[in-house]
Formats: sequence, C-alpha cells, structure tokens
Amino acid sequence: MPKQRARPERAREEPGPGRSTSEAAFNDLRRQIAQRNEQASQVARKRRAEREQQQLLTRRERDF
Repeated sequence: MPKQRARPERAREEPGPGRSTSEAAFNDLRRQIAQRNEQASQVARKRRAEREQQQLLTRRERDF
C-alpha cells in the first residue's frame, strides 16, 4: 500500500475580521476570569480553614 501523504501542519492563522478576532479575545477573557476565580477560591479556602481552626480551639477551651 502506498504511504498516505501527511498533511502539513497548519500555520497559526492570524485572526481575520469578525468572529475570529472576537473569539480569540473572548477566550483570553475567559482564561483571565478562570484565573481570578481560582485565586479567589484559594483565598476563601485558606480563610475557611483558619476560621474552622479558631472555632475548634474555642470549643476545646470552652469544654475544659
């Protein structure tokens, strides 16, 4: 069987007018929002852990 021709890799196309440009900008915005959400989640997780630790210490002091 003859070898199938490998398709040349498509060069990264420059965004054209309209949809391509807005799609790339929208994807960048989504990525930024996801990063901010992740950072906010990490901060909230840390605060929640500190608050739970403090509550645990308070309960221990109260019980003894």
